[in-house]
Amino acid sequence: MSVYFLLLSLVIISTADHFVCREAHGLPLSSFTDFEGDDRIEQTLRAMSYPTKTHLSWRFRQWYRNRRLLSAIAGPPFREILNQMQETIRLRDDEKRPFTLYACHDITILGLLYGVGASFLANDRGMGWMWWPPYASTLAFELVRTDTDQFRVRILMDAKLIHSVDFADPTYPTLSTTDDGLLCITDFERLVDKLEIDGGSAARL
Repeated sequence: MSVYFLLLSLVIISTADHFVCREAHGLPLSSFTDFEGDDRIEQTLRAMSYPTKTHLSWRFRQWYRNRRLLSAIAGPPFREILNQMQETIRLRDDEKRPFTLYACHDITILGLLYGVGASFLANDRGMGWMWWPPYASTLAFELVRTDTDQFRVRILMDAKLIHSVDFADPTYPTLSTTDDGLLCITDFERLVDKLEIDGGSAARL
């Protein structure tokens, strides 16, 4: 990888961060710069905002559609989440259930969404691929116990249910085997195993 390519990537990411952060706070794009209050600079920055964020989304889409790279990004955190869920299933009813909180960057959240096959990112011809995690996004993996003592995995992005699909299949079949759109715990296990195998690691159950 050339130095030029690395520098270009850093410039694009830094510029996109500038736009995303200021837009999230409702601030002028020229705020906290030497050109604050200059309407011409503000108009120029606004014209640059959309294509910059779109290009960044496209660039990371190319990387995260590479299964080996995606395995390196999403595989370890998914394995940790799965292990915690499996340990929780074995707890007695009178034992406290864990709540684990992680902090990460938007780039990592995007990688996790590609790793789980978020359906809204699947269509190359739609607008989903242009999506970027909003400022202060929350991605939650919840272990749900049904009335029939079955365990499901619910994935929420900013409190909205995420449906998982198989990007490798042109018809994008859902990975969920339940009517409510949740993943069976065994579905999530297979997803994590496949991700590790794609990355060159043996599945560790």
